[in-house]
Amino acid sequence: MVLFDYAIDEEFLTTLLSTGLPDTDLPKRTYLIAVVKTDNGEEIYNERFKNIPNDKHAEERMLNDEDFLRAVADHHNVKIILTSNYSPCSKCARKLISFCKKRERKIRKFIIQFPFLFKMQEEENKSGLRSLNEVGVTLRAMNADSWLKVGIDLDYMDVEDKERITERDKKTAYILKQELETKKRNKR
Repeated sequence: MVLFDYAIDEEFLTTLLSTGLPDTDLPKRTYLIAVVKTDNGEEIYNERFKNIPNDKHAEERMLNDEDFLRAVADHHNVKIILTSNYSPCSKCARKLISFCKKRERKIRKFIIQFPFLFKMQEEENKSGLRSLNEVGVTLRAMNADSWLKVGIDLDYMDVEDKERITERDKKTAYILKQELETKKRNKR
């Protein structure tokens, strides 16, 4: 596991926290925290990834990381938790689905959590999220508990900032729920 210096970690967490807040510019970077745990809860992998602008997405970099692949390959019933400032794009959704299908006997639970939905005006991104959901990947918006697990305690924040973050996360959860239920409604 590579340890990051404080300045990099602070930038990483600040961007993760502020993506999609009202009156802020959307970052051109995607930040991803990837955690793999064994079936008894032992953390065997914890790494951070950034996209390379106009080249590799953060999810692609993770899926090409030998240590990540080994952590999944060498264990059974792993739980994978990805925390990113954006939901996966359609291209990354397809790659994550392929990864899951090839390793379905190894993966007990796969969770992707994020504070902001990536380009939801594009149907292919909506479809990608629905497809991830269909193969059993849990998609969820960030909340106070998930922020705490990545090292951010909202209770220690300025009240106004906490409210802005909480409202953004609730809005993301609502939109995500609507999108994931769209396919269910259309099947009826």
